[in-house]
Amino acid sequence: MNTIPATEAKAHFSAILDRVDQGEEFVLTRHGRGAAYLGPAQRATTGEAAQAVAELLAWRSKVAARASVLEPGETTKSLISKGRR
Repeated sequence: MNTIPATEAKAHFSAILDRVDQGEEFVLTRHGRGAAYLGPAQRATTGEAAQAVAELLAWRSKVAARASVLEPGETTKSLISKGRR
């Protein structure tokens, strides 16, 4: 992993992004201390994206049919409590 001062990263940002796109990783420093990480983004595969879209469309149809997101007997308060466990 490469370390680069923030001022240098600012001056050569496009070139650094090209290197990141090739898989390199950088730690940007400010005053000699690590301030940020710059690395390649994880990209979803076509299958994963298609699955996510299908799930969202199914959920949307379900909500439109019921006109409510909550299951019978659920309240917003119970969902909040469930999320805190």
